[in-house]
Amino acid sequence: MEKDLERRIVIERLKKAGIDDERAKEFLQVIPAKEAYENLRRNEILKRVIAEIGLKEVEKGAKRMGVTIDEFAKEFDRGDYTGSLQVLSKKD
Repeated sequence: MEKDLERRIVIERLKKAGIDDERAKEFLQVIPAKEAYENLRRNEILKRVIAEIGLKEVEKGAKRMGVTIDEFAKEFDRGDYTGSLQVLSKKD
């Protein structure tokens, strides 16, 4: 069940990117659906964290922790990051 769901999600994302069903299925024959799904999730998390704190802060945080920016983004998204990062918000 989970494998089918991951496969459908990947195909839908590829279709949104302009790839037809046939090409998407060919893509999934080369790369397992689980791996493709994990890559999509990792990219979504990274985009969300970069939008929240900015690319420079993501790079600095990853360097401080000694991990890749993907791993830093995952930890930050979980709320596990306890670094000295301050996110300033605009006052209305």
